[in-house]
Amino acid sequence: MVLTIRGRKYTPKFDMNVNNYKLSIESVQTEVHTGYEGQTSSYLPSNNLIILMDIY
Repeated sequence: MVLTIRGRKYTPKFDMNVNNYKLSIESVQTEVHTGYEGQTSSYLPSNNLIILMDIY
């Protein structure tokens, strides 16, 4: 397994629907503590917590 992602990243622009409302999102900051990939698998440790902030 090789460390392939770590740290803060920003998403590209994307659209999503919430309760029949279309939202255009400019960017969202994400933070990944560690992410590993192997030839046949990926491992992304998680504490099962997702936080969505600053969505307008």
